[in-house]
Amino acid sequence: MKINNFSKISKATNETVAMLSKRILEAVVKSEIQEAVNGKQYHVHAELSVKFQKAAEKQKRKELSELVNEYYDKRRSLFNDMYVYAKGLCNASDTEMAEAATQVFKALNMYGQFLSNLRRDVQSFRYIRIIEALKQPELSAALVKTQLAARVEELDSVQREYENQFSIRSTKLKVKVTASSLRRELNDAIRLHIEELNWLALQTGSEAIRKLCIEVNARVDDLTVSSQKNDTVDDTEADAPEQTQQSA
Repeated sequence: MKINNFSKISKATNETVAMLSKRILEAVVKSEIQEAVNGKQYHVHAELSVKFQKAAEKQKRKELSELVNEYYDKRRSLFNDMYVYAKGLCNASDTEMAEAATQVFKALNMYGQFLSNLRRDVQSFRYIRIIEALKQPELSAALVKTQLAARVEELDSVQREYENQFSIRSTKLKVKVTASSLRRELNDAIRLHIEELNWLALQTGSEAIRKLCIEVNARVDDLTVSSQKNDTVDDTEADAPEQTQQSA
């Protein structure tokens, strides 16, 4: 039985090899040939193909970052609104209101208004410090007076959820098995599976298995080898893990 030029498999893209794997397995199942379906290499190939298909699903940093960026923008917007509002109240004609606003603004202005030009971990550290300052008991009355007490709680909640979403994203990027890491194993699994089918055809002399081998080998022969880079998840796209400094 003819042995294919398996080098075509190693040169194909991940997407192409994933489809080849799927079609070979489907052809074997469709044939209903028990020797083929029960073959050791069939089961090895089938199990690895499932893993590869899952790993090949494109889940890049941009997609994983949607919630992270949502809370990042919400945190920045909420803080800026509070900052501008409190700063304006500092000039209120009502003396008590102006004094209360001045106390609150002092905490809000601890690092200035614009924090977005800093690294995200530094921003988080500063937001945490600002929130801690705003939650000091001596500012309770001032926050009530300026009607900012609820906003401080909201800012705290958004900050915590931002940290939570960032942690979730980092974990997913770290533990995700990439298609690249499984590619060589899948290449070998396909090769060994086809060799097993060819061996079965020679050993049994079965016309049905011979036809199955012709179909499977044709799948490899028909591969279109692309010079394009494999479609893999590039974990290097991820930001370096954010080490947020906790309060002392």
